[in-house]
Amino acid sequence: MIPDDVTDIRDKNVKNIIQAIRNSESVTKRELEQKLNLSFATVSNICNSLLSMGLVKLIEDTIVKRSIGRTSKALVLNTSRFWIIALNLQKFGILEIALINLHREIINESVYEYADMRDFNEFVDFCTSSYQSFIDAYKIDTKNIIGVGVVVSGIHDDVTHHTVASEISFLENQPLRDSLRKAFGTTVFVDNDVNLCTLALHNIDNYENMLYLYIGEGTGVGVMQNGNIVRGERGYSPEICHMPLGTLDTPCPLCGSQACLQTDISYSGFLSKYYSRRISFNQTQQNLWLNFVQAVKAGETRALKVCEENAHILGNATSILANLFAPQQIVLGGCDEVLFKVMLPIILNQVNHRKVVSSKPNYSLLYDPFVKRNTLLGAAELVYVHWYPTI
Repeated sequence: MIPDDVTDIRDKNVKNIIQAIRNSESVTKRELEQKLNLSFATVSNICNSLLSMGLVKLIEDTIVKRSIGRTSKALVLNTSRFWIIALNLQKFGILEIALINLHREIINESVYEYADMRDFNEFVDFCTSSYQSFIDAYKIDTKNIIGVGVVVSGIHDDVTHHTVASEISFLENQPLRDSLRKAFGTTVFVDNDVNLCTLALHNIDNYENMLYLYIGEGTGVGVMQNGNIVRGERGYSPEICHMPLGTLDTPCPLCGSQACLQTDISYSGFLSKYYSRRISFNQTQQNLWLNFVQAVKAGETRALKVCEENAHILGNATSILANLFAPQQIVLGGCDEVLFKVMLPIILNQVNHRKVVSSKPNYSLLYDPFVKRNTLLGAAELVYVHWYPTI
């Protein structure tokens, strides 16, 4: 946002100061003045307002001392002043709710299960009652909740604010965000799981440009460019699941076309190749997946061959993305780490062999072992980036 009046400038200054305090173990007003290139009067006035509202607090700064011998005061975030609620709706039958503070810490989590649900309005009622139960159980003052972030396996349309291409059928083309806003009586933001993992790692590890590849029941990618999630028109980009790079002779269950990437690079794809029959993975088939993972761990030739074949396919897709976006870091999440270790050298060989500029340092590929945590933290961050407190 480009500030166009005094209010916008003040809001931006307030948020920049909060973010600087949030990202520091402790910081003085003078340090904020220098970091943010603001006048000391502006920093002092805003910090005093933040102190009054309880968002920050003063502690003794044992590092910086004034010449007269008095210990300087430093500012730290008051992590118990405001809260964000995250809802994880990725899997049918399971609703996860988490309480997260502004210091990116998950304080409490609860799981609420449902079954035989096919109606959207019934689901909204279930979310509402679960949300209220969570708030009551942990004695959360709703006045201190700055918003709710929601994780979905699908696309959030930035214009209609409907959920599309959803893994859960009764959420398809439904006004999830607006329905939950009305039901909860607070601000709600929705995005897909891969974008939220990307957003979380951007804030945790300071990656300004990154690719986040996800392998699960579907295939996804999140792209961070210059500190911003790439969304395309209406939030429909980037999508890689329909790249025509697959090898299985079976139509894509989503679009009906042949050779879609997701047909191969998904739980269903790995299992179909391993068991030599078409398998459409769902939560009732966890044992099939666990058996496959165990076979990979045991070094079974057939299981390793499946991983290697899919690593070549994913390597091709990743090399295209790397040349398009030139990421600082590539991350893979979703699949079990034992599969990652088998596929890693093949994927990297493909990506680095196809670099546009041969003198550019080789890419590395990191594994994300904390996908569940990062989706929740990403949902919280989505709320935070849209929050401009009134002081």
